[in-house]
Amino acid sequence: MQLWSHTFLSLYRTALLRSGKDKRSRAFTLRISFTFVLLAVYLATAARVVLAFLKDSGVFAGVEVLLCAIVAPFILGFLLKPGRSAPQPLAIFGEQPGVMQASAAARAMLEERALILSSMVARAASELTLKQKAPPPGVFAVARQRQNGFLRERNLRSKLEPREAELAGAPDAEWTLAECGLVTAWSEQLRVLRWVLAIDRELRPLLLFPKPGARQALDLQENREFSRKRLRSIREIRAEGEAASNYAARLALELQARGMANPQDAEAAATLRRQVIGDSRDFLAGSKTVGDLTNPELVVFLCVAAERRQYTSYLIDLLLGERLFSFAEWRAVQAISPEAERARMVN
Repeated sequence: MQLWSHTFLSLYRTALLRSGKDKRSRAFTLRISFTFVLLAVYLATAARVVLAFLKDSGVFAGVEVLLCAIVAPFILGFLLKPGRSAPQPLAIFGEQPGVMQASAAARAMLEERALILSSMVARAASELTLKQKAPPPGVFAVARQRQNGFLRERNLRSKLEPREAELAGAPDAEWTLAECGLVTAWSEQLRVLRWVLAIDRELRPLLLFPKPGARQALDLQENREFSRKRLRSIREIRAEGEAASNYAARLALELQARGMANPQDAEAAATLRRQVIGDSRDFLAGSKTVGDLTNPELVVFLCVAAERRQYTSYLIDLLLGERLFSFAEWRAVQAISPEAERARMVN
């Protein structure tokens, strides 16, 4: 995680909001705030030394230079090695970044898939908007025309999955609410792909409760050139998948404890829930904990976590395999076969 990145600042803001009731947040806030104070002292002292030289006063601030020499290693250590020095009590972080060299075919497939997902997310966002507010008389929606034109321009229209092709061809404002709800899964797949393809420097942590949205899709359509950076390593992808698996398990437990899934197991789930509930123990979800989420928020968050877990698993199998296969193919095999069949597909 890079200092001053959007993710880092979001973590710091969340920690500040929760520091009054969460020991983890309080410790995180104190350590980062102390580092900021050290940085301010260092900059102020360095400025005074520079001014002394510029004025040519003949008086050299030896104490200030000594202070700079003492503080500098701490500051530089934090700036240059943020993964080692930055406290991480709020997140489930993986190992330090690495790189991997994927085949040209696999990379091209993932880049095309990212563009397709950007189109489906943008179209779903338009459909949701039309559900909430119909256009005035004489004004017609053009999302279908715009997105299909985008796909044809990139020769991607024929590469849509059957369900996607059906929705892409539907008239504007004709999607059902259930079909609009697919935006949650598509958004998360696109978020993971942007990170794996090194478009985004960081993958937004689940502890910040990443929401579905069209911003990342429109950004990709406006900046269509992909970088030639190497893909994220299998180690990194697996670490994010494991974190997502932990979150999905906690969210599923909460659903069961509330009687929203497998009501017959609600009592046993409630017993397990009491062991993890609490401001300083429970999994974070933005400024709340999982136990504080409303039922609708819980359902959306579980969809996000489960989709990240599945999609990272798919990407690992794809990048380690000897042939290419779609996410739909991979999911179909998962639904009907044990681990042996999964290994057969990859090999």
